[in-house]
Amino acid sequence: MTSRYLRYFLPFVFAILAQAQNGTLTGTLQGADAAPPGLVIVVTEVNTNQSQRATISDQGTFSISLPPGTYRVELERAGKRESISSNLEIKTGINPPVTMKVDAGPVTELVELQADAPAGQDDPPDVGRAYATRFIRSLPVADRNYQEFNGLMTGVTPPVVTFGRTTDPERSRSYNTEGQPAFANDNQLDGITIREPFTGVLSTRVLPVEAGRQLDVRTGNYSAESGLASGAVSNIFTRPGTNGLHGSAFGFYTNDFFQARNALQPAGIADPKLRYWQYGGTAGGALVPDQAFLFVSYQGTRDHGSGLQFGTVPTAAAIGGNLSGFGATIFNPASGTATGTGRTPFANATIPGGLINPVARAFLANLPAANLTGAGFNFASNVPYTVENEVGDAKLDYRFSDATTGFFRYGISHANATDGSIFGSTIGGPTRSGLKIITDRSALSATTLVCSPNCVWATAVIAT
Repeated sequence: MTSRYLRYFLPFVFAILAQAQNGTLTGTLQGADAAPPGLVIVVTEVNTNQSQRATISDQGTFSISLPPGTYRVELERAGKRESISSNLEIKTGINPPVTMKVDAGPVTELVELQADAPAGQDDPPDVGRAYATRFIRSLPVADRNYQEFNGLMTGVTPPVVTFGRTTDPERSRSYNTEGQPAFANDNQLDGITIREPFTGVLSTRVLPVEAGRQLDVRTGNYSAESGLASGAVSNIFTRPGTNGLHGSAFGFYTNDFFQARNALQPAGIADPKLRYWQYGGTAGGALVPDQAFLFVSYQGTRDHGSGLQFGTVPTAAAIGGNLSGFGATIFNPASGTATGTGRTPFANATIPGGLINPVARAFLANLPAANLTGAGFNFASNVPYTVENEVGDAKLDYRFSDATTGFFRYGISHANATDGSIFGSTIGGPTRSGLKIITDRSALSATTLVCSPNCVWATAVIAT
């Protein structure tokens, strides 16, 4: 079997890994001998109206695997559905249990005991937290990069940009977890690793925060499906479409007028320039109500400016051969013996013009003139740079049945970055890079419920 076909079949072997994408809702029935006959729990996603049903066990317990989202819970018996509990937030992992109280008669009451998910929990023992879409989309964050939120976890150092613009124009964040090196972390998108393999630190794609449904961060005591990391496992989930048409638009602009003056800026050197735009939007809706949903997102970034840099260039006297300002004795290499003894020093530490190599003279003539005093770090300049980045995604969700759903996601990132040289275009020249990432990564996520008498679920993902 060729590698072309292996990529379609191998994901089935690791299908159980996708279970980490779902949350688990558990509950207990109290009263009326735990479980009256014919009682069914119905859980419905409020934005897509997708429902899952499960029969409650004889012991009055149930457990359902659900994608992250907002749900309402209903009890159904003899075709009658009542006792609605709305806006129950489901996150990845184990969620706070729901306790229901019923009597032997018709279903009339639902009592829900709900609490925020703690930062650490003992069932399962994962140490982590899930951040919902409202949190990651509303909290101000530098350059709208959701990876900044990893720094809110205990034991995680503040995320920083480690690599330069031309190496990483998407500005991935690097951080350490519980003393582990940065490459020990695993970055995921919809449960699929997006960690760049060469450095082990960068992400191949950085999703805009407007497209994030939930950010799940685990920092310790991982379950079996998180076996690729000893640091943190950061998993961002993409938003789906909903029955209603929803969208958003955003824009941000700043320039050097709003920048504080650099304390190291020398007098007479112009201030650095800055023109920064970030803009985009999202749109989502139903292609077929209650069945097929589409969500698209786009973000563009334009960062044009300059940054203050310091360097060392030869002074005008040094270019002419006069090196007396360096306080060193300069010897004539053509004098003395072959071993270097007996050489004659140049008068006043000045090399005669006729002895200067013409190639070196031409090279030195193209260097900028010193604009600061001293022989070292005597040149300062605002070096120009540009970064232009585009990130777009589209996601199609489809409901095959009450127990089976699937999605297909397509994303593309395109970036160009240029860093100038402090010595100008003749000597240094700008450093340029281009990045184009296309993820024709399709994923079929199928969840099947089997209840007889206890609920068991299986989840699978096919990725290419």
